[in-house]
Amino acid sequence: MKKLKIAIVGGGIIGVTTGLAIQQYLESDLIEMITIISQQWTPNTTGDVSAGLIYPYLAAPDTPKQQMERILIDSIKFFDNLIQDPESSGFGLSRLTLFELFSNNDNVCLPIASDELPVIRTLTTNEIQRLFPSIQQQYQHGNLVETFIAEPSLLLPYLMDKFGKQKGQMITKHVESLVSLKNEYDLIINCTGVDARKLNDVDDSDQLRSARGQVMRVKAPWIRHGIIADQWYILPQIDSVVLGGTKQLDNYNLEPDPKIAEEIWQNCCQIMPTLKLAKKIDDYVGLRPFRRTLRIEMDNNDDHIIHNYGHGGSGVTLCWGSAIQVINLIKSKFL
Repeated sequence: MKKLKIAIVGGGIIGVTTGLAIQQYLESDLIEMITIISQQWTPNTTGDVSAGLIYPYLAAPDTPKQQMERILIDSIKFFDNLIQDPESSGFGLSRLTLFELFSNNDNVCLPIASDELPVIRTLTTNEIQRLFPSIQQQYQHGNLVETFIAEPSLLLPYLMDKFGKQKGQMITKHVESLVSLKNEYDLIINCTGVDARKLNDVDDSDQLRSARGQVMRVKAPWIRHGIIADQWYILPQIDSVVLGGTKQLDNYNLEPDPKIAEEIWQNCCQIMPTLKLAKKIDDYVGLRPFRRTLRIEMDNNDDHIIHNYGHGGSGVTLCWGSAIQVINLIKSKFL
């Protein structure tokens, strides 16, 4: 059988982990070359804006539960193994204790695949009152979770270096259509996120939407645990703390909105008053690729094209498990 030349379009966390997974799980006698093609690389990807929390957030809510659970389990295991590396903090991976608070009891639930997390349990009302006295009247329900932060701006360079050392190629190039690559490659994998809307031969505008996210980064080294309180979150990275957040559907504006920044600041300071002592770094905007369902499938019209996008605010969380789904599609087609 002829060896495959594979092109992955998109250089964010989804595209890079897809390339690494192919290197890891498919035999060299099947693959001749893997090339990631992207117009933007870290630090200019959507993931770089995010905190990199490993926890489902705006994650394609209508995706079949069994599929989402499998993707989450595979991804959590990947990060659980990766954090055993003594140098894991150098590429942005750290453990995080997360408090998830709810103002409405109807929204309280544990995420699917929660058994894979080291610790997860419901918080008592007394615990919330003692831990968060400034908001105890508004938030009376919640979860305690042990999970990870995987900072894309540190993790992506590490993964890209690993991909390159395993003979993967990376090309900076604008791609107008997936079909335009078929003369050079046997298989094309679309990992372009929200930019899939810009590809001439991907008709998904009725389902793929931008979910604009604006965040603020501050210096607050005394904050060591994360908080999500309804839409607001406070998530410590290694050298900064990320405050958010917003979900503005169909908004493609990449410029930070000062009014939203002030709203984020005021709400996060209410949740954790010591933030008032923090030093602001800057405001950032990213466009999450939101779909009601993940799109991880062969193209309807061309089985030499695979789509892998629509991860919403959970691109980092779902990256490795999604890559494994792509591997299974490749095996079903070529093995």
